[in-house]
Amino acid sequence: MVRFLHTADWQLGKQFENLGAPPDKLAFLRQGRMDVVRRIGQLAIDRSVDAILVAGDVFERNEVGDLLLREALAAMRQVKIPWLLLPGNHDPAGPASVWDRIGRIGCPEHVHLLHSTEPVLLAGGGLAVLPAPLTRKHQFTDPTEGFGQQVTSQAAVRVGLAHGSLRNRLAPAAEQHNMISDTRADEGHLDYLALGDWHSCKEVAPRTWYAGTPEPDDFDQDSGAVLIVELRGPGVAPTVERVQVGSYRWHNLRAQLQSPGAVEQLRACLASVTEPLASAVVHLEVRGAVSLSERAAIDEELANFEATVQVLRARTIDLIPSPTEEDLNDLGRQGFVSIVVERLRSLEGDAADPDSVFARAALQRLYVEQVLRGGRQ
Repeated sequence: MVRFLHTADWQLGKQFENLGAPPDKLAFLRQGRMDVVRRIGQLAIDRSVDAILVAGDVFERNEVGDLLLREALAAMRQVKIPWLLLPGNHDPAGPASVWDRIGRIGCPEHVHLLHSTEPVLLAGGGLAVLPAPLTRKHQFTDPTEGFGQQVTSQAAVRVGLAHGSLRNRLAPAAEQHNMISDTRADEGHLDYLALGDWHSCKEVAPRTWYAGTPEPDDFDQDSGAVLIVELRGPGVAPTVERVQVGSYRWHNLRAQLQSPGAVEQLRACLASVTEPLASAVVHLEVRGAVSLSERAAIDEELANFEATVQVLRARTIDLIPSPTEEDLNDLGRQGFVSIVVERLRSLEGDAADPDSVFARAALQRLYVEQVLRGGRQ
């Protein structure tokens, strides 16, 4: 029997600019991707695996700095188990690639850079890994086409290692480049096909799995895991165990608010983010119509929540200000502003009347301006 760990899509050096968070917050997410490599190594030791297979996109891009390369190599150097690193579409093995630079820096003997399609024999010859490295970002031929022609010992289990989209098995948006036949496991006489590129953990075809990214990097992903795979012999179905290793949890929330009680409604939505809050990355869309007084309390609530989580990306553009009669009455007590308010309120009437619509919008805008300037008494 052989046992190996299947992982992929580390994308070390990912910047997370799309989150729009302060740089110090994003630095923790970047460090988290390096930390998970160390946890993977420790898991491999604890589970006595024969090899660690990384199915592409080890690095976010070929231009990552040398310090990051040295950090990754240092983490792998501590775990004396074969690490098999496959070039993916983010770090293809073309000219002046990250893989050339690693060669110059110095790669530990037990870390294998899979530049070629030559099978790698491990576990005393009982495990044959067939790599399909990408040499450019977008490849229009199936990188695994040659698996069926690769000759290995009949006593060895055959494991394909590739990076791309499995044809007919993923969402249409995923099927663009680096397409892989969805019958490759059968056509290539494989006991297991270890894939990278799709960031969720998923079995997509017989004996064919995506491990997903071990540290989540987007919302609505089923990620944060690696796979422990056991093969008892050629032709025997694999046993696959999913093991969670990620430390950050990504939440996608939507809150529909309505006054009165909008603040309590928001708190109920935020309460769905489970502990520990410090490891939560939250995208929040807030919609509805609330009074201006509650809107100020909502902003305060969001500011406090942002201070308790790792990252909060809040979208409140669809939260419509709707001042109450009390709000407008208070506004109308303020000196010269009261004359403007009285004139606009006199124009309010039929909801279909353009003058009435304009007057209501002007009152709301005037109220917003006064609140922002601290003019409300």
